[in-house]
Amino acid sequence: MFLDNMRSPPPSTVELSRDIIGTIPVGSRVLEFACALGRTAFRLEEMGYDVCAFDIDPGSVRAAEKAALSM
Repeated sequence: MFLDNMRSPPPSTVELSRDIIGTIPVGSRVLEFACALGRTAFRLEEMGYDVCAFDIDPGSVRAAEKAALSM
């Protein structure tokens, strides 16, 4: 259940992603700073982007990696 919540970004994140990402061709590389648990990174990847995400908090990175491996 926790991982399912991570994969579903809040509506404001989805709207922001569509507004910004709509100008970048699908398949482009996207760099996400301060990815935390990876919600936006997962959403962008689902939309067809090649995402590289990182965060300063090792715990957040481990959680995002674990979630990515379970997909």
